[in-house]
Amino acid sequence: VPSIDATAMRSLNNIVEKLKKDGITVVMSHVNKNPYDAIKKDELYNRIGEENFQPDIMAAIEHAKNII
Repeated sequence: VPSIDATAMRSLNNIVEKLKKDGITVVMSHVNKNPYDAIKKDELYNRIGEENFQPDIMAAIEHAKNII
């Protein structure tokens, strides 16, 4: 997505929180600059973890394989 607003950020926070409680790691792939900057300013960035932001889908898949 090219941008993210406050409502979407709140929804994403809720989703990530629920997934983490269920023991699921969120891996983000190819996050555009605007949403990435917004996420980085938010606590969501630390909740997801820097290592779980990957530059493309292939890197995200390899990272996910290493997690499981």
